Amino acid sequence: CWTRDANGGAEILPLMLQQKIEVLHINHGAMFPLNGWLSNVILQARAQGIRIVTTFHTTESQDERLAEVARLSDACWVHHPQNIIELVALGAPADRIQCLPIPVGELEFTDLAEAKLALDWDPAQKVIATFGMIDPHKGILGLINAMPALQNRVNAKLLIIGTPHPESEEGAQYLLTCMNRVLDLGLQESVRFLTEFVPEAELTATLQACDVIALNYASDRFEGSACLTRALAAGRP
Repeated sequence: CWTRDANGGAEILPLMLQQKIEVLHINHGAMFPLNGWLSNVILQARAQGIRIVTTFHTTESQDERLAEVARLSDACWVHHPQNIIELVALGAPADRIQCLPIPVGELEFTDLAEAKLALDWDPAQKVIATFGMIDPHKGILGLINAMPALQNRVNAKLLIIGTPHPESEEGAQYLLTCMNRVLDLGLQESVRFLTEFVPEAELTATLQACDVIALNYASDRFEGSACLTRALAAGRP
């Protein structure tokens, strides 16, 4: 019922009133424009007695309008204590913000060889996997560049699971760069891109069939990573 366009939130309040919604939970990410309609929708919702809860998935911003969203919210959640400091530095009320780390799901341990055989994989071949939204800071290109040296030591392949954000030109270009690098290195038989949607059960089975899950993040700041907690729950290194 909304888009990132200038008037993309016009349908939100009428729908909430129609459905008699009492609490609006906003999942705020880095790609949400702060110069858009969000603050107006929040103000309109509050005027109707609707309570606002906002989860900030990132606070890497110097825009004070990020703090305005926090001030207009009844409660805020972040994933790391440093997020609280950054929001407060922008002017957000500290007493309204709580840290809610991304939880690790139920641990699921399976035999590695059996997991590979269930997918018709060769148990003797080592598999390294990386997964999640494809973006330059994820370090996927570094994993591709490391494959020739790794293959000099072991029989291994790299599985890249994920796709760029649909509105990220940088992510799309990075995926193309990674694919071209695979061609340049002649790794077509050793590196596989899985860019279509993978259902949860299939993702679990795939991760459990991997010898190593590599999240080669290149960012130099703290991370609250759902991919990391998902990888831990798969029970693989």
